[in-house]
Amino acid sequence: MYKIFLLILFCTKVASAIEVQFARGILSRPETVHRLYYTDSAVTGREKIVYQIDPINNERLGIYLNINNFLLGFAFDIMPEKIETSTIDLYAIYDFSKSLRFSLNYQDLKGLNSKASVVGSDVTEDRYMPNLNSIRYEFLVNYRIYEDQLFGIFVQNLPFKPFKNKFNISYNGLSAIRSLELKDKDNVIFAPNFVSGAEVFKSIKAISMVNLFGPLVGVPIFSNIIFLLDLKAGFGYFYNQNQKNDLKETGFEFNFMQGLGLAWSSENQKMTLNSKFVFQQGRHIQTNQSEVSFTYRF
Repeated sequence: MYKIFLLILFCTKVASAIEVQFARGILSRPETVHRLYYTDSAVTGREKIVYQIDPINNERLGIYLNINNFLLGFAFDIMPEKIETSTIDLYAIYDFSKSLRFSLNYQDLKGLNSKASVVGSDVTEDRYMPNLNSIRYEFLVNYRIYEDQLFGIFVQNLPFKPFKNKFNISYNGLSAIRSLELKDKDNVIFAPNFVSGAEVFKSIKAISMVNLFGPLVGVPIFSNIIFLLDLKAGFGYFYNQNQKNDLKETGFEFNFMQGLGLAWSSENQKMTLNSKFVFQQGRHIQTNQSEVSFTYRF
């Protein structure tokens, strides 16, 4: 009986320490786009073939809870299609403060569309590759330097009070390290009709590091609706772990990022509605995130 009492007391203390701050629903389409450069020396006179590989029809609905500043939850497919990318997209997010966010992301995309084209021409060919698999592990840090609530609105989806100024600006940064893998049991590239054939590459692994910085601009449309524009640029380093192929080039690279958003906050700041599209592009990798989210604060 004494042990049962201690167990109940322990569970009560744990429950009292847990604070659910808000619930969030997110309709999203997560994407990791790969670009591979292949030289077909047999027929085309060493012309380069570009393969752009991206997911198709992978819309997701996610349900998340913020518990003690940790955002945790899951997402599922809402619009099943005959041809689509099977998607696992898991996040663990910690808002250290209103100026700093840490994120861990695991993304698994299987069944991708590959588009081959000759550099400098309009010759292209598309093919859906059901066994082609893109896996991404990512650690990401978002931070702001100039004090303003725009970071909280665009990055953290926080509620906001009416703005006094018609033009508002904040300066924010992003640092990320990613482990990337592209694999297929047959070949990660296919042989389009305009080449003689393709070498076999069953797996490509790489590590990407990037640091970006730039302005975040907010323009109020109404007292509780604001338009947001996020622009960042910087340099990173891309390392191809498969040194036997040159499908992805190792070296420093320029990266840029652009985001557009529209946010609404209720007068009592209990509810927010956010719509945004963010993409970041380097030489070989482009990450896209388009989403609409609704948040209710307890």
